[in-house]
Amino acid sequence: MTSLAFASLRWASAPMPGASGPVDLARLPDLADGGFRAFVRFPPGWERHATGHYQAAEEFLVLAGSLTLEGRAYGPGAYGWIAAHRTRRAMSSAPGCLVHAWFGGLPLWRRGDAPVAATGDDRALSHWREAPRRERGGGTALRELHAGPGHRTWLVEGDAAPLPDPARADCEWLDLDDFTWCWNAAPRRGGGARLLRLTGAAARRGVDDQPATLETCR
Repeated sequence: MTSLAFASLRWASAPMPGASGPVDLARLPDLADGGFRAFVRFPPGWERHATGHYQAAEEFLVLAGSLTLEGRAYGPGAYGWIAAHRTRRAMSSAPGCLVHAWFGGLPLWRRGDAPVAATGDDRALSHWREAPRRERGGGTALRELHAGPGHRTWLVEGDAAPLPDPARADCEWLDLDDFTWCWNAAPRRGGGARLLRLTGAAARRGVDDQPATLETCR
């Protein structure tokens, strides 16, 4: 069980091939799904105008600032899912931004068009509140952001959300108030919003099948 406060993260400069410069990256612990997860800071004026692709799917949530990808602007609260092998041609951040990102493997940039078709559909939300809201009772609501084999992501609003049993599930939370990241640990109690990501067997069961055995979360 792991909980990391945003202030305790260790940042390092990370090169971005084909870009105007590096970004600052705080990598999070590796989990059983083999994914790459990190907080990423893009400096003001950063840009990459180069054709390329990643062999892994990418999921991201913009926490501050603005990121423009393929001509679409993603401001604070914006969510994106980009399928593996999706060709990209333009990405920039004029004001700079902070992003929470997940990749389904090492994010290795490959130059040129992807040699195979993208695996699945993309999703882009100007804000996570655009996702349909489902009341769960007790003042808690769920918004499903992504549903796929072995990977499901929700935005949870309110208090008293039952958490998966850490002995049985790979579950991670991102508190959108202070950006605390938790893996198989109960975040703080109280209202607010948090990103919930389930992987592996937990994703196959989904939220409704999880046992409510842990403390409620913030």
